[in-house]
Amino acid sequence: MPRLRASSTADPLEAWAPPPDRSPEERAERLLREAEAQRISDAIDASLRAERASLSSKAEALKIMLLGQSESGKSTTLKNLQMTYAPAAWAAQRDSWRIVIQLNLIRSINTILDVLAEPSTPPATRRARSPLSRASSMQFHLDDDPFTGGSDDSHTPSDTSRPNAPDPHALLRLRLGPLRRVEADLQGVLGEAYSGSPKTAHRVFPELTEDRPRLREFFVRARGVHHVRHPSGVAKRGSHDVVAEAADVLAGCADDMKALWHDPSVRTVLAMSGLHLWQHAGFFLDDIDRITTRGYVPSDSDVVRARLRTVGVTEHRLMFEKDRARGSSTDEHPLTRRSREAKREWIIYDVGGCRTNRQAWLPFFEELDVIFFLAPLSCFDERLEEDPAINRLQDSVALWTAIVASPLMAKALIVLFLNKCDLLDRKLRAGSQVKDHIKGYGDRDNDKDTFVKYIKSKFKAIMVTKSPKQRPFYGYATSAIDTHAMATTLQAVREGIIRRHLEDAQLH
Repeated sequence: MPRLRASSTADPLEAWAPPPDRSPEERAERLLREAEAQRISDAIDASLRAERASLSSKAEALKIMLLGQSESGKSTTLKNLQMTYAPAAWAAQRDSWRIVIQLNLIRSINTILDVLAEPSTPPATRRARSPLSRASSMQFHLDDDPFTGGSDDSHTPSDTSRPNAPDPHALLRLRLGPLRRVEADLQGVLGEAYSGSPKTAHRVFPELTEDRPRLREFFVRARGVHHVRHPSGVAKRGSHDVVAEAADVLAGCADDMKALWHDPSVRTVLAMSGLHLWQHAGFFLDDIDRITTRGYVPSDSDVVRARLRTVGVTEHRLMFEKDRARGSSTDEHPLTRRSREAKREWIIYDVGGCRTNRQAWLPFFEELDVIFFLAPLSCFDERLEEDPAINRLQDSVALWTAIVASPLMAKALIVLFLNKCDLLDRKLRAGSQVKDHIKGYGDRDNDKDTFVKYIKSKFKAIMVTKSPKQRPFYGYATSAIDTHAMATTLQAVREGIIRRHLEDAQLH
């Protein structure tokens, strides 16, 4: 190959110069292609920078999972967190809960109508078939293996039945008929509707679920990890007319709804059926006048009490808009202040608590910083709907044991909320006896404080004996619908989390 002789006057970039015979049009086209290539390159670089920033932010954020069985108060606790620490975002989304609250009220009315429409059934038989009814012979021992026991096969249906009689509520049922369509319409606005119980319960325990009066349920399903902040995030477009029509129907049916709810004979039938609506989330039958007005605006208390069942896993990002910590920033040690600022964003995973949903929890366990575990105490005399052989409190004990004993969550801080203490107090005052349902409770006082102390000691003992490593026990008696008390509790919880983060920072 012949060697090229360099010229001292030659331009070293001459080889890259465009051909001298290229037209201006061709040059312009080349410049456009280069500009487009540069735009694509810049967009890729920006996307990579944003992804790195997002991963960095997610790594710095505190990751929390709300765990507990279905209807334990997980979503209610999440709403309390949002209301306490992100008030501006909370206020912006409050109005979107109107549909859910109206649907909760309609659901309760239609459930009552369903019970009234049932054929005359012996009360003892109906209670025997209800997994959520009280059963004095159903006992379990908190010191036993929590995964065994708790079955009840001693039901003895009564032979007495109510005599057939003319239906005194036929006119009310007719006048409240439009609520069926409104319920379906509002469910359609929110998304996928659900009514009924898991199939497993019907297949394995048909004798316990047949003809059981159920509180009508609905949910919006999260497929995978779903980012939903409030109901407006899943509402369908073009729903304004449906919502307005629903408000009109509710206003028109208000008097009949009140007449149904306040009818003494209806209350008697509900009691005979073993259906206690006040025990369930989404109970608004005492607020009919206020909720059925056309200009109804939900209050904070309304939103906290509203029921929208969680199915799957939903991810919520909570940015702290204000710091309720005691003392000003000037009073804090610099390391404490940096620790607090570093955890101003919480990523909270809210999960479905039904047994059939629990396999969806597993992928999130390894990276968790904190677990909020909710154990409802008011259900000490109830059974799981999906497995009527198991007492609900027994299920919470079993789940707590599995969580604290898991090596996957050995590094996570676990905070126990003994929830629904308000309903517990109401049950005990009404005459329910803890000793009829929990072996070993003995002759202790049958009051809320004594029972809470007893249960709290049991949960603490399980953590001490089952945890793979020593860790502090945090346990709080709560009523998640009491927003003021919950704000105080959550502040104490957050202070504990900050102290834990500060200790870890000092160790490293």
